Amino acid sequence: MEVATFAAKTMDGPVQATWYGADAAKPHTATVEWRSARTIEVRTHDGTETWDLSAKDSAWEISAGALRITHGLPAHTVIITDAAAITAWKTHFKTHRIRKSKEGGVPWYLAIPMALPLGFIALCAAGYFWLLPWVSEHMAMALPPETDIQLGDAMYKQTATSLAIDEQRSAVLQQFGDLLVISPTFKLKLHLVKDDQV
Repeated sequence: MEVATFAAKTMDGPVQATWYGADAAKPHTATVEWRSARTIEVRTHDGTETWDLSAKDSAWEISAGALRITHGLPAHTVIITDAAAITAWKTHFKTHRIRKSKEGGVPWYLAIPMALPLGFIALCAAGYFWLLPWVSEHMAMALPPETDIQLGDAMYKQTATSLAIDEQRSAVLQQFGDLLVISPTFKLKLHLVKDDQV
């Protein structure tokens, strides 16, 4: 493959670039110029080539700030580094739907294994934020009151060991709570705790 250098900065004239031919041994200086909406002319020290960029064996890509166009079998490559030319040519390629290279893309059969962990993470997140609350709510509603009371008593016993409960005032508070009719199923058990926290 050889390298060519192109000589102009706009769509109207030649652009200086680097050209790689079939030998791929060293870069060569050349110029490239548009001849029609889909055809460019590449001039090197060895002669002139006309590339039909709508052909199956033609493609372009932008990599590391340079425009790379490949054409033919074996492929010849042109590399343009001029920023103004890259912008103009990229717009031209998109306007005329000239095929972009798929070399940097991931084949579909490799994308599936990469997508599986992401899909699993998304599924776990959906389960955590939507499914778990829904299941918890329905389980709580289906729980018999006796089981609910047993769970509550067990949790209270675990927590009470670390609390400073005022037994005298708790008894007064419980008498007040007994007069309230809040739930026909559950009896309130009220405790007054000595703590600086509100």
